[in-house]
Amino acid sequence: MFSVCAAGHEGTFDPANVGGGCTACAAGKFSAAAGGTCTDCAAGTFSPAAGSTSCTDCNADEFSATAAAAACTTCDATSETTDSYTGQSACGETNVDFFGGL
Repeated sequence: MFSVCAAGHEGTFDPANVGGGCTACAAGKFSAAAGGTCTDCAAGTFSPAAGSTSCTDCNADEFSATAAAAACTTCDATSETTDSYTGQSACGETNVDFFGGL
């Protein structure tokens, strides 16, 4: 792959792939190498700003169900992410909901 983006410009790509300049990857995407390919953040992760070099796991009370998320969604009051782990792609029932309020 032809890359003209200098070191220190990670989070960018060359859209024409011919040395015409570097463009920041859009929010929800990342590029670890200068001039590399922009890659969608996986479900359960997000990238809030253009030009990201990596994606961040959603917090324990949040999720992102699809790839290329620019933000995570907060679980509603009746659900939680599985075992309160970060990087979840869905929220589940709370123990109260699961056990019928016991």
